[in-house]
Amino acid sequence: VKGAGCEKSATALISKAAAPACDKAKAAVKTSAKSNFCAKSLAAKVRASKCDKSAAKLLTSTVPGLKCEKSAAKLVSAVKGAGCEKSATALISKAAAPACEKAKACASASKSSCAAFTGLKTSWTKAGAELASLSEKDAAALHAKFGALAQRSKAVQLFPATTQTLVEGVAMLDKMNSYLEKQIASNAKIRESMPKGASEAFASQVKSIRDASQILATVGQLFQVPEAK
Repeated sequence: VKGAGCEKSATALISKAAAPACDKAKAAVKTSAKSNFCAKSLAAKVRASKCDKSAAKLLTSTVPGLKCEKSAAKLVSAVKGAGCEKSATALISKAAAPACEKAKACASASKSSCAAFTGLKTSWTKAGAELASLSEKDAAALHAKFGALAQRSKAVQLFPATTQTLVEGVAMLDKMNSYLEKQIASNAKIRESMPKGASEAFASQVKSIRDASQILATVGQLFQVPEAK
């Protein structure tokens, strides 16, 4: 820098040295902007806070995935010691990154499962219509074959009761999810604390479980072996 020919060249040298860190800070800030909390605003509050304990509590209640008090205390110290607001924001964004990435992965998996359930639901709807169109004679013959197979196989014997138990269990899970849906919809604090993608992942999960419940109910109805008259 001292050997540079002019002030402009000297400034350029320092800017070049700082570029990697600045780029990381910008990337972190950009990632944070996609989440439901504002890392920049949070960093400013932490840096302005006179009480480290209060600042740590603020972080654990706001930063997705940050639950450990010791980790929060270390983050408060790092944020307050950061050279600038961008660096401080980057530290908070980095702390939230794992939870945000996990939420994204969960959302992706939920979408995939949702698509699979939709396809299976369509197939079982067609299968149900096909069985419903059978004549009384053909339906009785089909049930007779199933009954004969059940007598020879314990696994087949357990199928109707197992399906019915799963129908009831998944229906209970669907009811619990419906309750959680209402709680999330009516509570702004819960929504604000959820990382970006988490609410979408939960919605997909709810739909998948609801589809699974309907599919199992259809299977249970179609494979009930009528009692012998």
